[in-house]
Amino acid sequence: MLTLIFSLVVIYVAAQGNDTITIKKTFGGQTFYQNGVLLKSKQLKTILKTDGEAYKVFQSSKAATTVGTILGYTGGFMMGWSLGTAIGGGKPNWAIGGIGAGLAAVSIPFSISANKK
Repeated sequence: MLTLIFSLVVIYVAAQGNDTITIKKTFGGQTFYQNGVLLKSKQLKTILKTDGEAYKVFQSSKAATTVGTILGYTGGFMMGWSLGTAIGGGKPNWAIGGIGAGLAAVSIPFSISANKK
C-alpha cells in the first residue's frame, strides 16, 4: 500500500512539472520555455488564459512593452534625425532631438515595468 501511495505522489508531482514555464533572461527581454520548447507570445498567451491572474499580468506586461517600444523608437528616430542632420552638414533642429531624448527616457520605466511583470 505504501508503494502505491508513493507511486501516485511521484506521478502527480511529475505531471505538475510538465506545466512549468521557465523564463530565461535575454538581451532586451525574456524568452519563455515549456518542457525545453521555446514558446511564442501567442502560445504563452493561450497557456496563461487558463489562469486569470497570470493572464492579467501577461496582458499588463504586453501593454507596457507596446507603450515603451513606441516611445523608445519614436524618441530614437527624433534623436537620430537631429544628429544625422548635424553630421550631414545641415542645420539640425535640436528641440526635436531634445524631445526625442525625453521620449526615449520616458520609455525606460515602461520597459523595466514590463520586464518585472
